[in-house]
Amino acid sequence: MLIITNDEDETAAAVFDLALLPALNHFGIPYRVVDRAEGSLTGFLREAAGVVLAHDGVAASLPAEQWGEIVTAAENGVGAVASEYWLVHR
Repeated sequence: MLIITNDEDETAAAVFDLALLPALNHFGIPYRVVDRAEGSLTGFLREAAGVVLAHDGVAASLPAEQWGEIVTAAENGVGAVASEYWLVHR
C-alpha cells in the first residue's frame, strides 16, 4: 500500500499520524509513506497494490504529473482511495 501525504499541511498530517497510521499498523497492512513533495510516484506505484491519499488536502496539493501517475496506475489495476472532502462534495 502506498500512502501519499502532504507534510506541508501539519494539522492534516498530524491527523494521519494519530488515526490512519495506527490502524494500518494494527491490521498489519504493509505500507510505504511518501510525501507528495518527493516528486515522481511512478517507481513507488509499480510496487503498490493500492494507493491512499492519506488526509484532506493531499489531492489538492498534487501536481498534474502526479495525478496522471495515479490515474495510470489505477487504470492498470492499482486500487485508489481518497477521503478528500472537496472530491466528494462538489
